[in-house]
Amino acid sequence: MELKAFQEKNKKKTLFMIGSIAFVLLITIVIVIRTYAVYQEQKEYDVIEGSVPEFMDDFDVKVALTIDGTPGTTFPEKGNDKAVESIVCNKGASASWDYDNWKINVANLTETKTKCQINFVTRYVDSTLNGNDPVLGKKMIPVNISDNGTVTRADTKTSWYNYSEHKWANAVILVNEDENYNAGQVIPEEKIESYFVWIPKFDYQIFSTTDYPTGSASSVTLNDVAARKAIQIRFRTQSTVNNDSECKTPNISGVLGNCSVGKWMTHPAFVDGFEGKRGMWVGKFEPSHNSSNDMNEINPDALQIKPNAISWREIQVANAFYSVYDYKRDLDSHMMKNTEWGAAAYLTHSVYGRCSSATSCEEVRINNNSSYITGYSAVNAQTCGFTNDNRDCNKYGTDETTTQEWNNATGYLASTTGNISGIYDMVGGAWEYVMDVMVSKDGKLVSGRERANNYHSNFNGAFTYPSASQDVWTTGINYPKDSKYYDLYIYSENDETYGRMIPGDATGEMGPFGNAIYGTQTRQISSWFSDEAWLVNFYSPWFVRGSGMAYGTDAGVFAFDHDNGRASGAFSFRVVLSV
Repeated sequence: MELKAFQEKNKKKTLFMIGSIAFVLLITIVIVIRTYAVYQEQKEYDVIEGSVPEFMDDFDVKVALTIDGTPGTTFPEKGNDKAVESIVCNKGASASWDYDNWKINVANLTETKTKCQINFVTRYVDSTLNGNDPVLGKKMIPVNISDNGTVTRADTKTSWYNYSEHKWANAVILVNEDENYNAGQVIPEEKIESYFVWIPKFDYQIFSTTDYPTGSASSVTLNDVAARKAIQIRFRTQSTVNNDSECKTPNISGVLGNCSVGKWMTHPAFVDGFEGKRGMWVGKFEPSHNSSNDMNEINPDALQIKPNAISWREIQVANAFYSVYDYKRDLDSHMMKNTEWGAAAYLTHSVYGRCSSATSCEEVRINNNSSYITGYSAVNAQTCGFTNDNRDCNKYGTDETTTQEWNNATGYLASTTGNISGIYDMVGGAWEYVMDVMVSKDGKLVSGRERANNYHSNFNGAFTYPSASQDVWTTGINYPKDSKYYDLYIYSENDETYGRMIPGDATGEMGPFGNAIYGTQTRQISSWFSDEAWLVNFYSPWFVRGSGMAYGTDAGVFAFDHDNGRASGAFSFRVVLSV
């Protein structure tokens, strides 16, 4: 019995040992298999820390990627020659690529173990731009525009822009942003909501002391070819300080800082809140309104930017600002500032725009369409300035013998490049309010001139006219909280104190200045193409740019005047995107 009991006991022990060994082997096999599976999964899905927002950690988001069709395990380095062609996620999720922070943003995430496939491609870069190639925001489509105006989706792997050849990058936003077009496919005009043109970030060489006294036409040269030679531009990647000359970019009016003629300075449109940006998208045309509703309203849904449309006018500055501000908030849409106008004007007057050499530059032709149709150009160059009693030399109208649309040889003359790739309506059309205002005598933000006749912007603020200076507008709209969306100019009762300019805003640097007389009209003009030249003052504290369709030789990309912020049939505005 003892032997049998021992045998039974030993049998159980043997079975236990065998079971234990089997269990250990099973666990080992599971671990090996799982380790191999994890290894394989890591090869296929590279979960990169920081590539998805923290709130998605519990969802175990997996990211697979290809680079030019070849599978990869790590994101390509942040640079200018790689772009995301597509992102496809499963389980109902969607995603977009954040170029600034170089990561994926996933939306509509409701299930665990969601997988997203990112396809990177090597894209075309223009070496001239030194890294400041166009950044396409969400729902922006890169396009080529043929000479007759036909729009096709651009292949970003090929040369769809070339600034040395005066071909600026264009993009559109569609009416239905969810529609897709393949490279080379025509995008019908009725499908396009807005056109934009890329202004790359650049430095410019200081060419003016800005210390110009006012004078008469006989005391200064008012169409000085020597003075208006091509503005020297270089595309650089630094932000607020130029490393070569240590020429700091000022951001308040009346201050040149340590800059002097011959030094280089980063243009102020790309600093003071916009550091780190590679450039900006500027509306290709003056905006228009897509309905017949009241023009003087905040209505971002009505905003469009198209050729052959009636420009949006009859709107106060504050209402225009917030119509633009809420237009494409995810693309940082905002109303153009004076410094941003200056950046577009300076690039226009360079070898990348309307200058064929350092000493040979053409003036942008005026849009003289008296119905304020966008994109038009005068058939003949005007020979005199603003006048109410002489239309023979200052002709405007709607007849095709007087004015023609944007997509022919005459129309190209009204473009900032001299071809169809440039910006239109920067000369003539309507005057354009910019988001730049003179402060009150005690340094406060202002609404406008006075309460009477609604001579104000509808921004809450002080009035500048002496008889109304104790009055304050309080029933309107507050200025934006972020001051990067406007520039302020020093108070003055004189509209000819040009030293109050901000370098790069294309005002005080365009001297010398003097008076010209056309019939009974006396105009203050600059030596750069005899463009209109009135700074803001207590009577008219808001800047307007470009001149109107009837201003003849006074109109130009360097023209500047002033008004009180009111709604007027003569004034429009312009849209900028900062992505």
